[in-house]
Amino acid sequence: MATEVAFVLSAVVSVGLGLGTAAWHCRRSERDRAARSMNERLERVTENVPGGVFIFEERTDGTGQFIFASGGLREVCAPCKVTGKLPQTILGMLYPGDRVIAGGAIYRHRAEASSWRGEYRSIDGARWLEIRARPEPLPDGSCHWHGFVADVTDRKHAEVTLREAKARAERASRIKGEFVANTSHELRTPLAAIAGYAELLLEEGNLPAGCAEAREAVDAIARNAEHMLGVIGDIVDGEQVAAGRLQVQRVSMDAAAVASDVTRLLAVRAQRKGLELRFEGCGASEASVSADPLRVRQILLNLAGNALKFTEHGSVTIAIEPGDRSVVIAVRDTGPGMDAEQVSRLFERFSQTSKEHASLGSGLGLAISRQLARLIGGNITVTSAPGSGTTFRLHLPRTGAPGTPEATPALSVGLTGNSQRPLDGLRVLLAEDGTDNVRVIRHHLVRAGASVTVVGDGRHAAATVRAAHMGVLERPFDLVLMDVDLPGMDGLSATRDLRASGIDLPIVALTAHAAADDRVRALDAGCDDFASKPLSRTDLLMLALRWGAAARGQQSAAREPVPAAAENA
Repeated sequence: MATEVAFVLSAVVSVGLGLGTAAWHCRRSERDRAARSMNERLERVTENVPGGVFIFEERTDGTGQFIFASGGLREVCAPCKVTGKLPQTILGMLYPGDRVIAGGAIYRHRAEASSWRGEYRSIDGARWLEIRARPEPLPDGSCHWHGFVADVTDRKHAEVTLREAKARAERASRIKGEFVANTSHELRTPLAAIAGYAELLLEEGNLPAGCAEAREAVDAIARNAEHMLGVIGDIVDGEQVAAGRLQVQRVSMDAAAVASDVTRLLAVRAQRKGLELRFEGCGASEASVSADPLRVRQILLNLAGNALKFTEHGSVTIAIEPGDRSVVIAVRDTGPGMDAEQVSRLFERFSQTSKEHASLGSGLGLAISRQLARLIGGNITVTSAPGSGTTFRLHLPRTGAPGTPEATPALSVGLTGNSQRPLDGLRVLLAEDGTDNVRVIRHHLVRAGASVTVVGDGRHAAATVRAAHMGVLERPFDLVLMDVDLPGMDGLSATRDLRASGIDLPIVALTAHAAADDRVRALDAGCDDFASKPLSRTDLLMLALRWGAAARGQQSAAREPVPAAAENA
């Protein structure tokens, strides 16, 4: 009986095991069919996706497998094209040298549960692959990575080509900039002598009385030298603006003081043409703006200079028009005016308003002036009509800070009063190696009452200043005019040497270069001011008055650089 029971139980167990096994195989088959169905759907979804889509299972023991891999993945992976087999891991797709980098990225992003993106060389080293994947941590510690791989070789090659082209363009731009700067220097140096001697001859008594033809000839020389210098300045500034190297600053300044100074500087030019040049100002607090004094001065010299150039009869007025949010400096003339078509071309580079005016300018000045105005946060607008004159308006943003105290009236007394020796008693060291420039600068300074010592190189200049400072000479100098391009030790090195010795007398850098970065280098070297040659008599004496008076304690102005009057005039 027991045997029969055991037999029956054994039969039941066997049947049960058989049914269980059948059920397990059935469920596994269903899961496999579901997995195959899912893979087929994923394959259909991803068959048109560029690159390869994958789901990779990363196990806790460091092994893994691709749960899903689209057909595109086999196309992207180099070995698959030969063997038809996928790499065993994601890192298996990559060049051996890139696997360490990619492995570190995988570890970090898995720990942070953040998306991973990277660009690596393919296993054959011939192509670049971009991999993007998102980790999905699982309860058992394993991780599924959902992502795609794309071949970005063409893009990487394009980036390399673009970088190389950019490097070539930057090198060409740098060479062009150096060429323009050097050419500018070589042209401005002789032009400085031409303009200086022409101005010297036009002074009272230097030409024979009644010799009208000689005066007209010298005046033509001076006028054309001035025109050439303006063209050179426009070219230098235009190159710097185009290259993005033009430096500007934004400080609180008194627009009325700068406009008044420009009016005075252009007074002689207006007098020569028989024109009236007026300035209509306002209080310093009403004209306080945030801008670059050097660039405001340059813009106004261009606008007012153009007004004088194209006006044959009547007047030119520089007026301050305060507003709530901006201050406007208007330059009004009584010239021929322009029609709408001429106005529309005013700010185009190398454009003149008419053929008869083509010889009067390069067509660069106004274009550069508007660019400068916008760089300092302002703008230039114009209104004009044929027969009614023209008005240019320079708009500058206001500032709440008090304006810079106006120093120009105090400085102009010596130049406009009865005194013929405004620099009487001033002791100047002129460090300049150009014989022609020495003669002109020394002539104007001595005639104004200054005592001038001339040296021809930077080392001699530094030694002479130190000797005077130590009492070896009669008395210390009040001012040093230091040419930047001196032989041997250049002017900036001599200035640094003097500053390192504790000598703090005013030093003004003189150079035929006119770029903004030249000014920055001079000030960084320890110079108090910077002026571009050629310097007119008025510009030169204004510099000497300001810094000579500051050295002798006769003026309360702080050691703050004032933009050179002649720069880009």
